[in-house]
Amino acid sequence: MKAETVPIKGKKQHRFVRALSVRLLSFILVTAALFGAVRIFLFDYVYPVDEEDATPIEVVIPQGASASTIASILYHVRGEDEKGLIASKTSFKIYVDFIGKANSLQAGTYLFSRNMSIAEIVHILCTGNQSANG
Repeated sequence: MKAETVPIKGKKQHRFVRALSVRLLSFILVTAALFGAVRIFLFDYVYPVDEEDATPIEVVIPQGASASTIASILYHVRGEDEKGLIASKTSFKIYVDFIGKANSLQAGTYLFSRNMSIAEIVHILCTGNQSANG
């Protein structure tokens, strides 16, 4: 009888260890995928468009402009064929909505550069730190 009990106990242990291993591996893979996706999103849409380009670009935000309008201005500030100050209009809108600043963006004339992140641009637009010419 004992001979039959040992293999069954060993089988149960093997199943437990296997199930635990599968769950742990799945958790690691899902975590790595999420980390990679967040990293790609940040680098492609939130971080500066060009960290090396500090050339000032004058931007005029009209009175009453919505977050969508401001996103479009920032995206197209250098023309249709060149990257503007932000990589994505959608990421700008999501960011200002997420931090609750969509209604705090102020009109005015600003100096931005392509080495500024969305967070830096939004901070300036919310504090109203306009350019000397504005």
